[in-house]
Amino acid sequence: MRKYQPELKLYLSKVLPDVRHELGLTQEQMAARLRMTPRSYSDLERGETGPSAVSLAFLLYQLPTSEALRIVQAFGDFVAEIELKEVG
Repeated sequence: MRKYQPELKLYLSKVLPDVRHELGLTQEQMAARLRMTPRSYSDLERGETGPSAVSLAFLLYQLPTSEALRIVQAFGDFVAEIELKEVG
């Protein structure tokens, strides 16, 4: 699973700002909802670090079920696209 950490960091750096804006939250407010420091959350948005399993669970919990499912499915699509480029 560690193989996909870089992909998850890249994906979340693209998705998190939009999710946060849709929720109408500042980085500090989003960090509090994810039970992390604002600095750690900022690192997530910049793709410098990946989330812990707990932070990812809190992120998905914050969203309507349909949106959480869309994010998970889109990550699968994102990884599949990367893997196709590696093969081809």
